[in-house]
Amino acid sequence: MHSALGDADVDIVKAAVEASRLHTTTLIEEDTDLLVLLLYYAQGDTMALYFKSDRTKPDGSFKVYDTNRLKDILGHDLCSQLLFIHAITGCDTTSRIFGVGKKTAFQKLVKGDPVLQSCTNAFTIPNQTTQIIEDLGCQVMYFLFGGKHADSLETMRYRV
Repeated sequence: MHSALGDADVDIVKAAVEASRLHTTTLIEEDTDLLVLLLYYAQGDTMALYFKSDRTKPDGSFKVYDTNRLKDILGHDLCSQLLFIHAITGCDTTSRIFGVGKKTAFQKLVKGDPVLQSCTNAFTIPNQTTQIIEDLGCQVMYFLFGGKHADSLETMRYRV
């Protein structure tokens, strides 16, 4: 039995990854936060590790993701960048950005936009200063809203 002092999602995912080192493991949940965390924490040296949606479709089926295969397809860098994209577009601990969805941000990241990639990569560097994080956050907001550096947040939100 595990007791979570902080974010239980991370503890749940780490326990699933650890279990997958010994045997095939399936994490059953609807929360996409856990799928993103699985893609980040999953190692290539584990047994099969699946994420199964606990929500059924009208036809009675449900989604199952092979996280090891998905991680191979997406690549290590993109799986690391997903943490930032997921957090900035809204997850359990953050609110969604007005008018910007996960799909749009993910598609821009996959297309390889250099501004978005450099910002997301910089967020994963430990011990960044508050000023750097703030500047990077502003750059991402300008990018996601299609604004220019001189635009205010209110102007960009109005255009959206």
